[in-house]
Amino acid sequence: TEEMRLYCEDMIEQIPDYIFEMPSSTSGKYHNATQCLPHGQIYHIIMFAEIMNYRLGLKGNQEKFKSPTQRDAMRCTPIFHDALKCGTNGSTFSVHEHPMLAGQWVREANVGHDIDEKVKEAIARMCERHSGEWTSAKKSKTVLPEPENAMELFVHECDYLSSRNNIDMPIPDYL
Repeated sequence: TEEMRLYCEDMIEQIPDYIFEMPSSTSGKYHNATQCLPHGQIYHIIMFAEIMNYRLGLKGNQEKFKSPTQRDAMRCTPIFHDALKCGTNGSTFSVHEHPMLAGQWVREANVGHDIDEKVKEAIARMCERHSGEWTSAKKSKTVLPEPENAMELFVHECDYLSSRNNIDMPIPDYL
């Protein structure tokens, strides 16, 4: 929808610049080789969004997620879910609690084209739960929440597929 497109554009302006240069995996694990290169995070976002759009185009998912606003809220998540992947200060490595930071950012951001609080809450929750069953890390006390509803699980599955090291796609010319 136009409302969600404008909101998403406004939010993108607030994403820290480091996200545009960094690899998707700062450790070299958990993502395909292309996503581990410089600018790999942007490539991961594109691949995540492509997988999501293909899946949302299927009749069964259109019936499951009937509202265009609902589907567009899900479409914001590939862009927002790792927006603070290296924290608010741009750490050298990914911070485990980045999903929680992304959720907080979505809830608290003030943008010119804001959206309904319920939709923002749904986006925040999808960001917080995008890691699925991988909720803990050795170097963090934070335990991430797992997906609790169909939208959150759908987002997690799309992120999971887009990060597999044996699934790749050509780098888009515009990237």
